[in-house]
Amino acid sequence: DRAVAVKTLHFEDQASFEGQLHEASVLFQLRNSKNIVQLIGFCNTTMVLEYAPTTLEQLLFGTREEISVRRALALGLDAVKGIEQLHSVTGGPVVHCDLKLDSYLVHPDGRLLLSDFNFAHYSGLDKSGNKCQFESTRMSVSPDWCLFCAPEEHLDQQLGEKIDIYRVALVLWSLLARVPHQEHIPYCAGDCSASVLAGKRPDMTLLRDYPLEMQELIVEAWDGDPKKRPTASDMVKRIEGIIQNYDGAHS
Repeated sequence: DRAVAVKTLHFEDQASFEGQLHEASVLFQLRNSKNIVQLIGFCNTTMVLEYAPTTLEQLLFGTREEISVRRALALGLDAVKGIEQLHSVTGGPVVHCDLKLDSYLVHPDGRLLLSDFNFAHYSGLDKSGNKCQFESTRMSVSPDWCLFCAPEEHLDQQLGEKIDIYRVALVLWSLLARVPHQEHIPYCAGDCSASVLAGKRPDMTLLRDYPLEMQELIVEAWDGDPKKRPTASDMVKRIEGIIQNYDGAHS
């Protein structure tokens, strides 16, 4: 027997159906990826997915489970690997666009699985060889959504895969800080857009136990200039090296 999660549309309108079909098509392309939730079946308005009982948000804020620095680094590597696998899909990259803590599921074996691809966008080349870009359309949907938004998402401009890099940097910060963003990020109580664009970021002093290289990578990944952020592949390589050095120093 295998436990599964069943995702069924409650509103069977055309837009909802197209959104679920889009998500299924993205998951089908990523069916062999270790850090992406697996699509088991799809029919009409129903998707059958790999079951994972806990979200990363629940793990961090709904349990008292101790998360050591080593565990935080391992979870961070999984989080970035999910983004790398998404960005590396054939014909891609595909951009998640809605990355936040509850976008990750915790597999029973401890791995993180990236999920929820309803708002994913293709960001590869079009038939003319030009890079496909897209604009932010969700700022008015949820007041809490802006907590994870990259600076360029607050502006009326074209977006690309580097918004996922900014957002995953906030995930990496949360793994060790374990402080809900609504209670700690300084711009949550005021004008979120203005604060983000002014360069305000979460408190790095809460990450003093992280290796210095990891702290530097997070700061680089949430840079206000998308061009200065690393790629997901680069982040994976660097975190693997950080973990190797950490294990060597603590063996």
